[in-house]
Amino acid sequence: MKKINHILIIILILSNIGIGYGQVCGQFFDKVSTVPVPLVKVSFKLDSTNFERSDVNGEFVLEIPSTMSKSDLYFETLLGLIVRIKNVPVIPNEQLNLGKIFLPDFKYISIEDYKKLNREQQKECIEDRHYADVHGYSYTNQLDTNYLILKCIQSQKRITDFSFDPTTKIITLDWNMFNDCE
Repeated sequence: MKKINHILIIILILSNIGIGYGQVCGQFFDKVSTVPVPLVKVSFKLDSTNFERSDVNGEFVLEIPSTMSKSDLYFETLLGLIVRIKNVPVIPNEQLNLGKIFLPDFKYISIEDYKKLNREQQKECIEDRHYADVHGYSYTNQLDTNYLILKCIQSQKRITDFSFDPTTKIITLDWNMFNDCE
């Protein structure tokens, strides 16, 4: 009986320290209002059922199986904009803290600008509405800025070396560019 109890205790201890898993954590913010962004989907594979969502404070923790030495990391906003960071290192039993991430957004256009678009371009817009009133549109073929912001220790780093595919709505950058904080 003592042997079984010892085995159970060892199993419980090992399961609590997350053996075999690496973790990626961070916190999302809106770069205009600097408000935490909840409900951002975070996964290591696009369209995966294994994902986490950021909480009300914009914070997330994602466990990644240690069988992966490198992984892609995806952040997906409620409007469908996806940020893909390629070649993220996964270290068993360690936590990779990405810090404060200021999410990009689609270009916001007025109702007047929306009316100037052709029908195909209008299909690429998402209404910004409050009850029955439309205030403007998010134009999903363009980003609001030509840079991303990563909050480094004492400064904000502007990342300009990335690609944006307006068809898939995916921003892609390499881990080395994302991780390179001053």
